[in-house]
Amino acid sequence: MDSASGELVGVGAFAQLSGLTAETLRHYHQVGLLVPAEVDDRTGYRRYGLRQLPRARALAALRDVGMPLEDVAAIVDATDRGTRRARLVEHRRRLTEAARRAAGRVNAIDRLIEREDVMGSPLRTGEGTPMLSGDRIARELLGTLERTDFGHLGARHEGKVRDSYVDGDVRTIVTTDRLSAVDRLLGTIPFKGQVLNLIANYWFDATSDIVPNHLLEVPDPNVVRVRECAPVPLEFVVRAYITGVTKTSLWFNYQAGARNIAGNPMPDGLRTSSSGRTRISEHSTRSRCESGWQSEDSAATERPPS
Repeated sequence: MDSASGELVGVGAFAQLSGLTAETLRHYHQVGLLVPAEVDDRTGYRRYGLRQLPRARALAALRDVGMPLEDVAAIVDATDRGTRRARLVEHRRRLTEAARRAAGRVNAIDRLIEREDVMGSPLRTGEGTPMLSGDRIARELLGTLERTDFGHLGARHEGKVRDSYVDGDVRTIVTTDRLSAVDRLLGTIPFKGQVLNLIANYWFDATSDIVPNHLLEVPDPNVVRVRECAPVPLEFVVRAYITGVTKTSLWFNYQAGARNIAGNPMPDGLRTSSSGRTRISEHSTRSRCESGWQSEDSAATERPPS
């Protein structure tokens, strides 16, 4: 028995104790990572000492996380903790990047599978447009775009739904999946940002021959790059039904006794959610607040339209 290695055991027993296979132990012997305590000259049979177990288990742990052999040797033989940690951190970076690429490939193959599934389905949301499956929506619920932080794009400004980055006279706008109502963030909805962005871009394109706009490019379904412009804080609200519970809603003010809504006389006796005799068009100003532009509806103050 080798006193330096402790009690000797055979390859099979040492493999079970260390978590390494017999083939891996043979390979580590060949490359010098883990040399047996004793090798029979006649049969070539290898025996390991129990005091070699800590090193063997460290090798097994590094092997399980895919550490390259050159790094494995450097880590188990290093006496400096900082050196060991630096190699571990670098390998973590490699694993993170590999996981990111793998996730992208999984998403890509999911889209290919989904495309095959929906091509045989009669479900369509429009001409030639397949519906998203429930499974796809469920997956996307785990990865909605709630917030961005791209400091390299410029100074960041967060609105209720969009995150903007200003760099000189160019603004990059990221439309997130945030859902906002009554100036409150309610949560996120899969693909909401993409849909909102695509709707806006459709109309920018459709009206570009009538009036120029600020759109420069659409590098991503959620993103636009635009010219920096001064906004015109003007908004109109068209009401067809007497409904709502917020202070800017028609029913809230009507129930409180208002009978002149932005210059439109209202008769007594109307009920909630009933249809008005005519459509009411009124202006709604916008004021600047910490979260962006906030509506100040004229229905709350009964201002006549200007």
